[in-house]
Amino acid sequence: MVPEEMLSFKEFIELLEPDGVIVTRDGTHFETLDESRRYTVKDGSYRIDKVLHGGGGQTHAHVFCRRNNQLGVINFDGSASHSSKFRLPKAVAAELEKKGFAIRTDRMVEWLALDQDSPMLFG
Repeated sequence: MVPEEMLSFKEFIELLEPDGVIVTRDGTHFETLDESRRYTVKDGSYRIDKVLHGGGGQTHAHVFCRRNNQLGVINFDGSASHSSKFRLPKAVAAELEKKGFAIRTDRMVEWLALDQDSPMLFG
């Protein structure tokens, strides 16, 4: 028999997830670090990682299905990242679009690999 005060495992895990992270370099100026904040919607969840400190690449979102398995990674411009190929869940696609991500109408995110012999044009 489980006492009524005991949390479920899911409730316990949610307590471990921080609401936010505050960072400082000098102890007097503080800013919120949005990196790694997880957003949950009807059919999945996502985490937006921003490019920080002049690093390469672009802002991207890690997308998870309802069972918490990562489906893939979508860049801000709608291209795939990390060799991803997947279809965005509807609610996740709608939320990312509200945040400015370019989402295809079919919600597909694909990684295109070129043959080694394919010519590349640079302009």
